[in-house]
Amino acid sequence: MPKEKLLFWERLRQRIGFEKERTLFIDDNEDVLRSAREYGLRYILQKAQARIKDPSQSTRDFNSITDFSRLME
Repeated sequence: MPKEKLLFWERLRQRIGFEKERTLFIDDNEDVLRSAREYGLRYILQKAQARIKDPSQSTRDFNSITDFSRLME
């Protein structure tokens, strides 16, 4: 089932169990990120594509990161 569908998120939550208010979701697809936001995930980041030098320019709708190590600091 595509992650763009809200039913995906509900089934995933039933299967693995997560709290919307405590979940961090990262993806490079804005449609998927919008779906996650609509479902109610609280923390959403866009993985900026490598060809984009400035992550702030990758999207207007989501904060972006280029390197996951920034999350580990």
